[in-house]
Amino acid sequence: MAQSRPHLASHGYLVAVPQHPGSDSIWLEKFLTGLVKDVFDVNDFINRPLDITFVLDELERRNASLFDNRLNLDSVGLFGHSFGGYTALAVAGATIDWDNLQASCDRFPRQPNVSLLLQCRALQLPRQNYQFQDERVKVIIVSNPVNGSILGKKA
Repeated sequence: MAQSRPHLASHGYLVAVPQHPGSDSIWLEKFLTGLVKDVFDVNDFINRPLDITFVLDELERRNASLFDNRLNLDSVGLFGHSFGGYTALAVAGATIDWDNLQASCDRFPRQPNVSLLLQCRALQLPRQNYQFQDERVKVIIVSNPVNGSILGKKA
């Protein structure tokens, strides 16, 4: 991804890479040294999509003063890998499928499945219909998204 930023920018794209404090490498380092008890903050299933909308809102707010209104924020693309894939899918309109997630977690496989283990943590959240869709997002690209059970087939 790091090499793609200059390439995209050379074609006129602004590349924003938000930091997600509850599930980034800094958090992981704290986990590995015993400073936090969980590998990620379960609230990041909510906070990550909201982070993207916040970044877009800030870019919109600063477009005139910093970018001479050159940013087209009505046509945004997102790329997400792993938990970032979940984030991109959620911002594109996918919603949590609580029934599918519960069923998947209830029949947890004998073989380790780290992605499902992480997704099952979302069952600790209040079960409500979270809506993270941001209409400015027109295209997403995801790689190995954390989504198989939490978003289900309907998403």
